[in-house]
Formats: sequence, C-alpha cells, structure tokens
Amino acid sequence: MADGAASTQSTRQFQPWYIAYAALGLVQSGVAPILLPLSAKHGLDAGLTYSAFSLSGLAAPMLGAWSDHRQRHRVLLIGGLLFAALALGLFPFVSGLPARLALAMMAGFGVIAASTVGTMFIVEIAPQSEWDQRIGTLQSCISAGQVAGLLLAGALALSRPRVAFEMASAALLLGAVIAWRYAPAPGQPIPRIAIAPRPAVGGEAGATHRQFHRISLRGLRTLFDLPSGALMRFLGVWMLSYTATNAVATMLPVAMTHEYGTSAIVPAAAYAIGIALSLPFYRPAGRWEARASAFRVLLAGFGGRAVLLAAMAVFGFIHAGWAIWAIMGSFALTQVLWPLLAVSGNTLSVTLDPTRRGEGVGLLNASNAAAATIGGVVGGLLVQDASYAALCAVGCVAVTLAGVILRRYRA
Repeated sequence: MADGAASTQSTRQFQPWYIAYAALGLVQSGVAPILLPLSAKHGLDAGLTYSAFSLSGLAAPMLGAWSDHRQRHRVLLIGGLLFAALALGLFPFVSGLPARLALAMMAGFGVIAASTVGTMFIVEIAPQSEWDQRIGTLQSCISAGQVAGLLLAGALALSRPRVAFEMASAALLLGAVIAWRYAPAPGQPIPRIAIAPRPAVGGEAGATHRQFHRISLRGLRTLFDLPSGALMRFLGVWMLSYTATNAVATMLPVAMTHEYGTSAIVPAAAYAIGIALSLPFYRPAGRWEARASAFRVLLAGFGGRAVLLAAMAVFGFIHAGWAIWAIMGSFALTQVLWPLLAVSGNTLSVTLDPTRRGEGVGLLNASNAAAATIGGVVGGLLVQDASYAALCAVGCVAVTLAGVILRRYRA
C-alpha cells in the first residue's frame, strides 16, 4: 500500500511530457537571451534581434483562444516546438539583418505557441486538488532547462555559435518527439478564467514569454482600451520598470563580451546563478505579501533593483577587472529580487480593478511582451551610442521613478 501511494505521488509530481517543457525552457529563457543578442555585430542589431523574438509574445492571446476553442493543445505544443526548431536551425546560415529578424520572430512565435498550452494540459486532465502541485513541478522543469540553457549558450556563444544554435534546435526537436509520444489529449475543457494565475518564474526572460492565462480573442480589445484608475497606474509603472530592467538584462552578454572583453560564459553564469538562487524565494515573498501588502513588496523590489542598477552603473564606469565581477554579482542579485516583483505584480494585476479581473493577467503579460520589445531597442541604442554603464544609470532612474510614482498613487 505504501509503495502504491508513493508511486501515485510520484506520478502526480512528474510526467514524461514535462521534459518537452524543460527543452522549451532551455531554449526560450536560457539559450535565446544569450545567443540571439550575441549573434549581432552591433548593439542596436542585438537589441532588435531579441526584440523580434519577444514581440511574438503578443500573439499569445490569439493562440491560446484558438487552442481552447478547438481543443488543439497538442497541435500548438508540437507544432510550436517544430516551428521554433526550424527557425533556430536556419538562423546561423543567414547573415542579413532582415532575414535574422524574421527567423527570430518565427522562433519566438513557436516557443510562445508551445508555452501557451502547458498549464491547460494539467488542468484538463488532473483534479483541481492537484493543479498547484503539478503546475509547480512543470515550472521547476522549465526553470531547470533555463539554467542549463544559459550555461550552454555562455559556453558556446562566441566559440561555436553555430553548434549552439543547432543544439538548441535539436533540443526542441527532441521535445517535439517527446510531446508527440506523451503529451495528453485534451480532457474536459476548463476555461482559463478558472485557473488561479501564478507568478512568472525565471526572471525577465521567464516572464517575457509566459502564458496568457486570462485573456481571450474578445478580450484583445483591452490591449487597446487601457483601464483607468489604479490598474492603469500599476501597468504604467510596471512597464516603465520592466522596460528598463529587461534592456539591462538583454544587453548584458553583448556589453560584457564586446565592451569589457569577457567570455560569454561570465554573464551567462551570473544570470544562471541569479535564477537558481531566486527559486527558493517565491514562497517567502508570497508569505510577506500576505502579512504586509502587494504594494509594499513591489516597492521593496523596485528599491532593491534601483540600488543594484546604480551599483552596476558605478562599477561599469570604472572599467577595472574587479569591477566586472562586481557588475556580475549585482546583476545576479537583481534576479534574486525578481520573486518580489513577480509575486506582487501577479497579485496587483488581478486585484486592482474588480471589473477587469478576467483580463488583468493578460494585460500584465502583454505589457511584459511590449516592454521587452521596447527595451531591446532602447538598450541597443544606448549601448551602441553611449555605454552599458550609461544604460544601467538610465535603468536606475527609470526604476526609481517607477517606485516614486507607485508610492505617490498607491491605494
């Protein structure tokens, strides 16, 4: 009896098709944030390349709504993995910027198609009492893939970039085979509005392409009809902060290798260490939010990140060898602070406007995708025309301003 119970518990915790999402995390939030910017020769081109990848996040509402209506979750997962694998496999064989932007956008479209349906597989085949446990296990697999992808990209981005792209493509192909074999067929349809939204795990890169749990085709009008009052103010300060910090994260590998002359493994390792250290802090952040308030937790996250960005700017202007390691340590800590933003931002998006509870997370995720796209372009321009230290200084000002505005208008 005990063995049977243990076996059932293990089955609830892990399913073979989760490996497909580990491969997705390896590429989507690990390889892509390092490899795509470093594939460009100039700062602006680097920012544009990653912006093209991020822009596809805005397609998530349409893809999710189509899949839910047609019950085509397997089609989106397998097709998305294959589509992204094709784009990344072709990427190192083209040289023109327009072609590379098109392939980056194709890859982004593929991974967002696959990521949009992950939670839906779970909630449509498992009892509601197991949703949190299973979704948490799925997120852990994605995070493990992300850390591995960051290290893989860092090790190969400069020395063997073509090999890195082909390995990323192969990982997605393997994920597609595993999904074809093991991904469950849709069960009883569950509306996404019934699913409690979860904070995005994995730093900026993990949030840029996360699922749109609560937005439909009909709800797309909310993307162009901004809400009023507290929710609009929150989305405004969130987007201001996220644009700045995503620009800093996107341009980190480019600046460290081109401006400071380090190996690509240095920024990739800093990113991976920060992500790994952040994982145990999601639950404490949630408990702190429950005791205090989401506003207080978000303000703490803004304040901590502003201080770290200021430190990165100061160290960046020094240009000494030891300062590079200080920049890396400070950046890793910005990722450790991410749970404060992820937990509180997730809560505020669904509580600030009772009339838009069904669209709040969708609006937050749309803001993430738009901010990542803008951040890549702005970050690329600043690094190309000024320096990475200047970008960090501008980021510090933007995050500080976001905190000031939030404090001024908090409920």
